[in-house]
Amino acid sequence: MSEAVLKLASAGAPPAELVLTDKPVPRTQRRRAGPSPEQLQAKRDEMHRQQHANNAAAVADEPDETPDPPEPREDLDSIEIQLPDGRMVEFGPPPGLSLTTKIAQMTAGRDQSQALEMIARVCLCVRSIDGRKRADISSMVDVHKVANALGDNALDGLAVLLAKTWPGVKVSELLIIKKNQRGS
Repeated sequence: MSEAVLKLASAGAPPAELVLTDKPVPRTQRRRAGPSPEQLQAKRDEMHRQQHANNAAAVADEPDETPDPPEPREDLDSIEIQLPDGRMVEFGPPPGLSLTTKIAQMTAGRDQSQALEMIARVCLCVRSIDGRKRADISSMVDVHKVANALGDNALDGLAVLLAKTWPGVKVSELLIIKKNQRGS
């Protein structure tokens, strides 16, 4: 068997020796760093007790009554606004047309960025500019023509107006009438 002695010294500390050997060290003589297994188990048990107490408190804090239904949305067909450059725009989602479906058809499977989708939604909602009806939009080329006619400032403002005036439906606004179980 081989054995090596390593002498360690550091400033201000007494010298120490470290014996390196290839002999196995009995389990009882091994020095374990950190807490004992009993201490670890006690810590886990305490964490579980605390988590159960937190879960019970969270359940107790939940309201038992159902939330109030959301306020009804204002049923607007369109609005007329004046752009900063003085042009008048009639703006509103086109009746009888799904914007999501129309945009999906125009992009025909190409990757679509959120910015381009927002621009297409805004352009599809423009009904007239200065009293002149907007030309039909059937492709992204037509979207670009309307976007260029409006300009960046008008697009930005109309995008905010669209989001505020005709926001998407939230799950919290959907009223569940009945839940049907499987197999019944």
